[in-house]
Amino acid sequence: MWADQLGKGNFRNSTLFTYKGDYLSFRQLSLSYSLPRKLINKAKIEKLDLSVTGQNLGYLTAAKTMSSPEGGGIVDAGYSLPRTFTFGLKYNILTDSVHLINIMYENE
Repeated sequence: MWADQLGKGNFRNSTLFTYKGDYLSFRQLSLSYSLPRKLINKAKIEKLDLSVTGQNLGYLTAAKTMSSPEGGGIVDAGYSLPRTFTFGLKYNILTDSVHLINIMYENE
């Protein structure tokens, strides 16, 4: 990388503006939990599962000026990927039927 801080045409090799750009992307993270049967059998529910899924949650990096690596590394270039959360509830009533409810939240 060339550096000319004073605008005098004095170009030389420099690592002043370079940094390590390694990153870890959290593209999708899913968590689910099944409630214990002791709690839900009283309500005549056989099984109850709660879930949450997050997409494009962010990046873990040591770089100070890194925005989104998917944008080609240019800061503030284009649109970032939307951050999305999906909440789910799945339950079985003692009549052997399965019901599924999904709720989606998107934060841009």
